[in-house]
Amino acid sequence: MLQDASPDKTAPAGREPARLSVVAPAQHSASATPTDSSAVEPRSPLPELPSEAPAPAQSTPEPEAEPEPEPELELTEQPAPTPLEPSAGEGVSGKAEEADWKAELQAHLAQYRRYPRRALLRALEGDVRLALDIDAAGHILDHRLASPSRHDLLNEAVHEMVSRANPVPAPPASALAGGRLRITVPVRFTVNE
Repeated sequence: MLQDASPDKTAPAGREPARLSVVAPAQHSASATPTDSSAVEPRSPLPELPSEAPAPAQSTPEPEAEPEPEPELELTEQPAPTPLEPSAGEGVSGKAEEADWKAELQAHLAQYRRYPRRALLRALEGDVRLALDIDAAGHILDHRLASPSRHDLLNEAVHEMVSRANPVPAPPASALAGGRLRITVPVRFTVNE
């Protein structure tokens, strides 16, 4: 005798409920022959289903996974990169050389700076930031006032200073890019110097 189990009401939508079939064991008689077509072989019992169906993956929010720590790189796996910059000893001496040159440039420009007489009489003071383009030999190729003073007399004095101071001390090769150097230097005008 076969019976259908009633549908499982807890099955999630979109899934067909499982159907169970119950097979009654056949009674064997001595007269029954194995060739009888009406005899039904007993089936092995079905595995037990869980009482609750698993919830769909969409409806259950997954906890955020913590980021995994990055694996440590082994130096033996990758070849060491070829240094593009000078070594530490060369870099320090190059920077020191550039710092010395900047001080020398400042001193050179200061020798040619003239405080305009009318500016002194009126006690005009100010700072000018002078941008210079200098070649490898120290020739000033171009200049402009990156940050002019509010007093035209002082701005004019800076232009005249550049004309008198040209050429300046040659910059170190480490400071040059494409055979020239662009640098901004401050020029200060104070009455009580």
